[in-house]
Amino acid sequence: MISANHNKKLTELDIIAETGVSKSVLAGLEKLQLIKKTECSQDNLPLPKITFSKTLTSKQKSISENLIKKVRSKNYSTTLLKGVTGSGKTEIYMEAISEAILLNKQVLVLFPEISLSSNFYKILKKRFENGFAEWHSGIGNSQKRSIVKNILNGSLKLVFGARSAVFLPFNNLGLVVVDEEHDTSYKQEEGTLYNGRDMAVLKGYYSKATVILVSATPSIETWVNVKNLKYDYISIKERFGNANLPVISLVDLRNNELPKNRWVSKEIIEKITDCLHRNQQSLLFINRRGYSPTLLCKKML
Repeated sequence: MISANHNKKLTELDIIAETGVSKSVLAGLEKLQLIKKTECSQDNLPLPKITFSKTLTSKQKSISENLIKKVRSKNYSTTLLKGVTGSGKTEIYMEAISEAILLNKQVLVLFPEISLSSNFYKILKKRFENGFAEWHSGIGNSQKRSIVKNILNGSLKLVFGARSAVFLPFNNLGLVVVDEEHDTSYKQEEGTLYNGRDMAVLKGYYSKATVILVSATPSIETWVNVKNLKYDYISIKERFGNANLPVISLVDLRNNELPKNRWVSKEIIEKITDCLHRNQQSLLFINRRGYSPTLLCKKML
């Protein structure tokens, strides 16, 4: 918990959700003693408010109903939910989460990076208000003990966080969601070696729970399991609302030789110039991570 000077206590995630600042900003404020961070346990969490979306498209509703049926079956199954960016994959599996909680089941949602959980917290806060918790290495020991206790007594219905959350002692698990299942951050490469995605599938199997793997670019391993009919497969190709997919074109540098001392093709320069004329912005990505060239003025030597 983070306590302000007026003694009103707010969780770290509440502050991030309300202000939009990062955790590093809060750490800086704590260092300046402008805020004070303390660990508080919370027992017997209030039950979440269960709601279902009323704004889904017909395609989204059809997919969510399919996933809800799997949750109701109370049998193990793994489904790959593949959808283009902006297709509303989160809203789709949120319907399955609501159904699982309605059936008094517990839910586990995994993310490859801690930073991704902040936006998810906003969605949960708006939808359920209570009954959920975040789990990752940055959580204090006192709060971790409280989370484990509430998982065991059944008052905590939903836990979301990093790959280590897969080892929490759920006793009534009904749904496991692995978001961005292709991400290599799910791999633990120090100490005990494991893949959080694969452990999540295994946990779902032994818990007789529904497992949903979510990605716009599924991993090769998941594709193979889909092809071998080990996993079910659902795809959504349309973006939500009026959003359209971008037009993508490739520039083959074998047919468009670059001038000497140039690294941008003539075609790209023309496109950027066209954007500037229309008062639009352009963004260039360079595949040189951590590389910063140095320019020296020969006249100064």
